[in-house]
Amino acid sequence: MNEDVLEQLRAQVRAPLAADKVTEDKRLKAEILLMRSHTHVVEDKPGHFVCEGGYGRGVAEQKEATLYDITTQKSLRCQPYKSHLFAVHSALCWAVLGISIG
Repeated sequence: MNEDVLEQLRAQVRAPLAADKVTEDKRLKAEILLMRSHTHVVEDKPGHFVCEGGYGRGVAEQKEATLYDITTQKSLRCQPYKSHLFAVHSALCWAVLGISIG
């Protein structure tokens, strides 16, 4: 991915605000849709999401997100979350943008 495009995407995706749950969920969903267009989605099933980006393979399993190195398949990062939506958002941020938010 072009570095300018990557920087624009990083600027658009930001840490979730301390807002009401509906507003926060809408924003996360919009950012997920934005990032999905910049990655290869391997699997998308209820409770299980796998994508591949320039920084690795992002996996969201229920309420846990993990980033794997594509070549070695070793876990680089793993974190539990309060919902599957947050886990998918983090997996995409790690795999596509190489950043951790939230």
